[in-house]
Amino acid sequence: MLAVMVNARAQKDQILIRWAVNSPAEWQKANKKGFTITRTTVLRDGVVLPKPEKTLLTQKPLTPEPLDSWIDFVQKDSNATIIAQSIYGESFEVTGAKEGDLAKIVNMADELDQRYTFALYAADMSFEGAVKAGWGYIDKNVKSNEVYAYQVKVFESPQVKESSYMIGLRDYTVLPAPTDFIAVPDDRKVLLSWDYETFKRIYTSFMVEKSSDGINYTPISNTALVNLNDKDENPSKNMYYVDTLSVNDKIYHYRLYGITSFGEKGEFTKPITAKGVADYSNSCKIGRLFYFKFK
Repeated sequence: MLAVMVNARAQKDQILIRWAVNSPAEWQKANKKGFTITRTTVLRDGVVLPKPEKTLLTQKPLTPEPLDSWIDFVQKDSNATIIAQSIYGESFEVTGAKEGDLAKIVNMADELDQRYTFALYAADMSFEGAVKAGWGYIDKNVKSNEVYAYQVKVFESPQVKESSYMIGLRDYTVLPAPTDFIAVPDDRKVLLSWDYETFKRIYTSFMVEKSSDGINYTPISNTALVNLNDKDENPSKNMYYVDTLSVNDKIYHYRLYGITSFGEKGEFTKPITAKGVADYSNSCKIGRLFYFKFK
């Protein structure tokens, strides 16, 4: 079924909304037609309103901002570059180029799928980019004693089912720290692991930070870590990252936090420490080789 998929997150004084169309072809059409948002107030002071109050939040359908407005933004946000390229790029690189008329059609479909996939991934990494693309909205005109139903639909596209999300400021919660964060030492490397299954509905990515003194931490990678192995038919319980070390005898400190699709950073885990452990089995093998060679 063609539909708009909606998610929302309550902060202390505002509500963030994100959405996406579940079809690459309809997503491309929707970028031109735009999206409309209707907010319906359903509860006030804990009482269901006999006549829900509807407000159209979009005076005109939300569409991607003009390309010129992205120029400065993409200089500071690499994910915005991906979003802008997916919307405005004349071509989107597809590996394994083919030849022939039928192959061209297939290649165009592959290109659209890649635009769609990379755009949604990048939007999960950059909520500001999602807002500029017309796939996100910040509602600041909200009250703590009210609960709302946000309805998002593609403008003049009845074939794409609209969707709603009910939420209020009362739903605000502090983002939790990931659990079961452990380090398994190895020869010049450390395997980091944490609970993914519990937090995958809260966080779309994670970031590990590392410190040599336990005070000053820096990100362990240039981009947030995403679990690409999680499949519906084979869901992942844990997530892993291998940190390569230059030496074995130095202690490092690690901490971890999650990042939501709204760009929010969750609480840090308690730091854990680890250092590399020399693999003496290899040394023994080398020693035996020398022994038999020169015996």
